[in-house]
Amino acid sequence: ILCGTGSGKGSRCDDVSQDEPAFCLSAREGGLRPAAQTTGWSTIRNGGMGASKAYLFANSAGAQLHLRTSQPAAAFLIEVYRHHERSLGALQIELPGLGAPQAIEPCCPHPGCLGLPIGRGAYHLFRVPPAGFLPKATRELNVTVLSPSLLRRQSPDRCAREGTEASIAGVIGLFPSMIEATRLLAQAGPGHRNRRGLHPAPLNVAPHSHSRIGGLDPT
Repeated sequence: ILCGTGSGKGSRCDDVSQDEPAFCLSAREGGLRPAAQTTGWSTIRNGGMGASKAYLFANSAGAQLHLRTSQPAAAFLIEVYRHHERSLGALQIELPGLGAPQAIEPCCPHPGCLGLPIGRGAYHLFRVPPAGFLPKATRELNVTVLSPSLLRRQSPDRCAREGTEASIAGVIGLFPSMIEATRLLAQAGPGHRNRRGLHPAPLNVAPHSHSRIGGLDPT
């Protein structure tokens, strides 16, 4: 399936063999909206080259983005803009049941992002958690722009050294595939067969199209 990104071309999320996409929330279609607790993030409707991009944007360390999806998911793919020169900030992702927060590094190593011409950036799908699934499906995501660490400030690349910008264009919710869910249920035993997060949610997304599922609960 495709999920709309800031570039307008979409990112494929059908290459994760044990994941079932449950929903796709896109800033382009208005489905990706910050909840009320958000501070320091705004929605850009006509940004980038050709004023054709849509994304959630922050430009200060400590900016906090709270998302509350209309459906729960057991893992997420977060579409984050990557570049090797722009001053992009590292992100800290927090989910209920995740344990320790997960860091996302949007700065590509020198001399540029793999597979792209020098000077070009692109949206990339970061999986949270990086492997496996949460013990219980959730609707809550918290994203914080981190201050440049000592290691980052010593970097020769401006992206890491000065980074506080962040752009997120979409969020894809995941559940285990039917095969993986069956394996997890077998491991958990009969007493856990109704635990949320182990059953795949129905996918209401047509191939090569944006999701029909409306966005985030803004409350």
